[in-house]
Amino acid sequence: MTDDPWNSCTPADACRIPDREWQLYRDLYMDVKARYYQHVMESACATSCKIGTAQPSFNQCPKPGDFLFKEDPDSHATCGEGYKSVQVVYQGGKISQNLYIHFAYSAPYNDASNTPYVTTGGGSGNAYICVKDNTPLNAIHIDLVSCNGAPVNTVAAITATAASDFCTTVTKDNFVVESIALGGGETGYLTTVRYNGNIPEGGEVVVVLREMPHGGEVARPKFNHFNQQEEFSFEGVYKLGVHSFTCSYTDPGTPTGDFCSTISKNDFVLDLNSSIPEGGTSWQYYVGYLGSAIPAGVSVTIYTANNASAQEYSVTINGSDPPMVYEINAPTEQFIKRITCTGNGTVTLCPNIYKTKISRISRTISPPTDRAALEAELNFQLTEAIAGSCEAQADRWMELMEPCISEMPDAATKRIALRAALISVCVAGGDKNHPDGASTLPEGTYSALNDASFEAAIKRVLGISSFTMKCNPWLLESPYPYNVRPQMADQQLVTSDPKICAKLATLKSEHVAAAPGLTFFQYLSFKYGKEQLRLTAAEVAMLEKSCGNCRYLLEKPMYMPVFMDTVSKGCVNAAIFNAAWNDLLAIAPTTTDANFGQIATNYLNHRWGFTLGYNDYITYRERVQSNNNAVEMLCNVPAFGNVDIDPYGCVLDLMSNAINSGRQQYLAYINEVKEEFRRNYVTFCGNNQAKVSLSAKEQTYHYTLYYYDQAGNLVRTIPPEGVQLLDDVAVQQAVKSQQLPNVDCNYNGPAQIRTRPLPWLKWRKRWPPVTELLKCGLTATSGLPAN
Repeated sequence: MTDDPWNSCTPADACRIPDREWQLYRDLYMDVKARYYQHVMESACATSCKIGTAQPSFNQCPKPGDFLFKEDPDSHATCGEGYKSVQVVYQGGKISQNLYIHFAYSAPYNDASNTPYVTTGGGSGNAYICVKDNTPLNAIHIDLVSCNGAPVNTVAAITATAASDFCTTVTKDNFVVESIALGGGETGYLTTVRYNGNIPEGGEVVVVLREMPHGGEVARPKFNHFNQQEEFSFEGVYKLGVHSFTCSYTDPGTPTGDFCSTISKNDFVLDLNSSIPEGGTSWQYYVGYLGSAIPAGVSVTIYTANNASAQEYSVTINGSDPPMVYEINAPTEQFIKRITCTGNGTVTLCPNIYKTKISRISRTISPPTDRAALEAELNFQLTEAIAGSCEAQADRWMELMEPCISEMPDAATKRIALRAALISVCVAGGDKNHPDGASTLPEGTYSALNDASFEAAIKRVLGISSFTMKCNPWLLESPYPYNVRPQMADQQLVTSDPKICAKLATLKSEHVAAAPGLTFFQYLSFKYGKEQLRLTAAEVAMLEKSCGNCRYLLEKPMYMPVFMDTVSKGCVNAAIFNAAWNDLLAIAPTTTDANFGQIATNYLNHRWGFTLGYNDYITYRERVQSNNNAVEMLCNVPAFGNVDIDPYGCVLDLMSNAINSGRQQYLAYINEVKEEFRRNYVTFCGNNQAKVSLSAKEQTYHYTLYYYDQAGNLVRTIPPEGVQLLDDVAVQQAVKSQQLPNVDCNYNGPAQIRTRPLPWLKWRKRWPPVTELLKCGLTATSGLPAN
């Protein structure tokens, strides 16, 4: 790195890429700016206590729920007659502490002779215990796990001072536990736990809560000076109580101390300079101190290395130096190995509570990490993932091998043994480059069952010396061999690298020797086909230029053809294919067998890392044989390809979203208008009542009235002139008269009429004499005869 990288840099004009240069400049500028702010802040706050960040622990003490119990048919624990051995299995990551595990047994299996507790050595959480023969596994519980081997209710005082007497006063009675049923149809309790008293700064009490009265541990809250109450809500049926506690006290800080006695390598951190191109020949680190300041008169030298025995690189920080950037340049990846501190310097020590507080100001230097613990945890997780993947694939393996196993004697035993052998090989071949395991192992490596490959495991377990069409390891499509990396997906090139450029140089040499009359792009298109090349002439030129003096810089990301892959095969010619086909026929000679296609596909794919199908191989073989074409290449087509990005995709997406949004809004508007019309229609029509008015001309008729006696004899006839029609009022009165009860009306008229027989007695009750009609509320003009 030059002293003036900004002004002394003169890139080749042919390599200038404005947008990439601006991006690089921006990243470098922001990085330098953040570091400048960091150093200014550290200088301004040199005499103040730093606020730290709680560090993750990769060796946390396990909880009771992290264990399970298994039957131990091999009796690893030496138990007496009437007892059985039970395995205690830890399901978490790797641990380095010694464990003290205390057990509880549900009634009626809580026999005093059952194992009460066990201790395990560092690095293992597994153990064996002895219990009564009739004890079911679900009756065994773990009620306490301690990582310091101490029994329950221990009090550990650290840095004994007057304030540390606090721990001697703590009892279970200091904790108040209140549980309230959740209600609302939920089963469980809301539990509040609080410390009744005052915890001084530097004091900490860890409480073990368990389900009462005989359940296992449920929670382990911590109480300190700043936190003296916790709440827990459980959906299950939990009612908690304090089972035990541990108390500790750490002096929050003394006024002063010797600087060199207060620091360690964890107070320093290496931060990789991300602007150095990947794949270069050097690594550059910035060295940062996480404390407040190194006092004058003190020098600290930080030593780094790639591993414990590798060459060391160092940088010295003097307390009298002005604020500056300290760097370490090395040819390999570096880690802080050790530090040395010389000189006399007195510093003000800060309270330990600050170490776990979170700063409100971002810091550009990452906090230190326990690399060994982190690597151990990540390796354990990787191992667990590989084992899980192999277990998941085993069902498919056994399904494919079942026709072979079912024809053998003792098939049940062989089935179990073969499954275990295949899983063992698969797990042994797994690593960060083979997360799904492998079907073969590196040379000189064997599985736990002493097999080096699936082929060896199948022959050993099934007792066969050669493979058949049913008993064949290439019936299994996964995993791939250890030394073959499958080309599963398309790869993108953001920058080239020395290996790609070496591959490109080899192809250019072939081009000059085989077809000098063609351009390099034409030669690649002829040899591999445009379908496999998938690059334009301009992109091939960009790739060539990046391998010149442009330091592997590409103008834009591009697809990497499979034949440019520096790890996998990518493509094979006819001679390589024919040799592999002959080897295939040696292990699967019956080409007409139903399993031949699957065996051939898996065998060839595993040989080159391809993901082709049987038809792809057959088509290529037939084409080569029919045309006698030894030049044509067979190239892999990754199973998972990349989708080319449409440069106008963003605009099209915006337009599509706008159109869809407009349609939705239009439909919403139409529905709203319809609803409003429907609402107005119903409101208007609901307020109207039905009313019909009919008008018609009345036709006038002549009426002749005939009166008969009871014998049916005509006694009187009234001509039309004597008939008077009723008007509307008279009709209404007549209707009312019909609604009245029948009455007898007497006629008190002239004598001549009174003595005459009444010819209309027939309807007298309906129409009484006129004088009586008046008494009944009718008028004389009622349509009765006038005489």
